[in-house]
Amino acid sequence: MEEMQLGLELERELFLLSVVLGCGLGLLYDIFRVFRAALPHGKILTFFEDIIYTFLYGFALFT
Repeated sequence: MEEMQLGLELERELFLLSVVLGCGLGLLYDIFRVFRAALPHGKILTFFEDIIYTFLYGFALFT
């Protein structure tokens, strides 16, 4: 059985992509927070905003 080995360059690239993805998703969440603070709304709309964020997060994670 062969071992799966990633080269150091590929590991660095994956790490940097993870950092960029995390920063982008954090920025997106902050945009949602600002939207919530600017336009207060009820629990149902907040629930749907959270669902949208979760789907966007999942899409970004799997792509």
